[in-house]
Amino acid sequence: MIRKFQYKEKAELPYNPNDVNVRLQHFRVRDLLAMIDHGELAMLHREDQVSPPRFMEQLSLFEDLNFQRKPGLWNVVQKSLFIESLMINLPIPLFYFDGSKKPWGIIDGLQRLFTIHTFVKNNYKLGGLEYLNREGSGRFFDQLDGYLKSRILDAEIEAYVINPGTPSEVKYNIFKRINTGGLKLNGQEIRNAFCRGFPANFTQSLSMLDAFEKVTGGRVSSRRMEDREYALRFVAFQIFDYNDYIAKMDIFLTQAMFELYDLTDHEKLELEESFSLSCHRIYNVLGENAFLRIRKDNSLGKRPNKALFDALSWNFSRISETEYSKILNSKTEFVSYYREFMIKDDMLYSAISDTTGTKTAVKNRFDRVKYFINQFINDNKIKFREF
Repeated sequence: MIRKFQYKEKAELPYNPNDVNVRLQHFRVRDLLAMIDHGELAMLHREDQVSPPRFMEQLSLFEDLNFQRKPGLWNVVQKSLFIESLMINLPIPLFYFDGSKKPWGIIDGLQRLFTIHTFVKNNYKLGGLEYLNREGSGRFFDQLDGYLKSRILDAEIEAYVINPGTPSEVKYNIFKRINTGGLKLNGQEIRNAFCRGFPANFTQSLSMLDAFEKVTGGRVSSRRMEDREYALRFVAFQIFDYNDYIAKMDIFLTQAMFELYDLTDHEKLELEESFSLSCHRIYNVLGENAFLRIRKDNSLGKRPNKALFDALSWNFSRISETEYSKILNSKTEFVSYYREFMIKDDMLYSAISDTTGTKTAVKNRFDRVKYFINQFINDNKIKFREF
């Protein structure tokens, strides 16, 4: 049985301004580059790395880095204009670093640091400059005049650094609020950025299981980590009691990511097996349209419904093998009753259609799907007419 973690007591913790422990610190670009090269600033750090990787290895790792979606967020012109800003002594926006443990992490400024780091390593030529076109366009870092190199390396950087002792929840909240600017990360991208190592890797591995791909019909995209959010939603409702859920869903899922660090190897395996089993069962009964919402006119939605996924995957993971066999042996009848129930049960319909992240909506959809399955298993089909 998967161990239950207490959610309410953590979700209801009061905010304490004294927990925000940060300092403003000044750096030169050359100082930050040295920290990166010495493994003191984890621009491309992974939990399982003991020493800093070689530069070309870093480039391949950057594809998997969770602080940003892809390395190619800036094209050559955008990168060149940023480098030009350093060469003409324009002020640079603030950076945010997590200095609470070693190596430091980058909360905001990763793309800028990556741009500087790769240019200084002669990885691309400048192009499309506005003021220094003659002096810089078409040149690698090593081909620049000495005074321009010095301006880049000696450019002053200001950064807010989170001090040791700052709670993880506060650090996450800082990260979330900082990353709501121009290139907005969604909730799962922020969670993956913050909860690196096992939590990020585990949710990814679940989302890549064949059982999940089949039951969703390949309709859940991996591009913005949507598939990983589906996997995390399953995990969250396994390790927390849904009756303890307190809105908002973002906080609920984030707390689940934190708890994943504390799982034993046995619990990890149990969660993976439960996720795969639930997906297999649902696919065998309801097929690849299982998570498409059934509208009042009996038509199907075009995309999987996260709220419906929550309720179905949890309930199908909870029934016994005997109960599942009974459903499977009466599959045609189950699907017929299920479609009717989905349309006519107003409480369930609302819980997967309207404001799905409220406490009431979560409890209602879990309870109503549980009620339906129990009634079917116990042959109380006449009660389906009492919706």
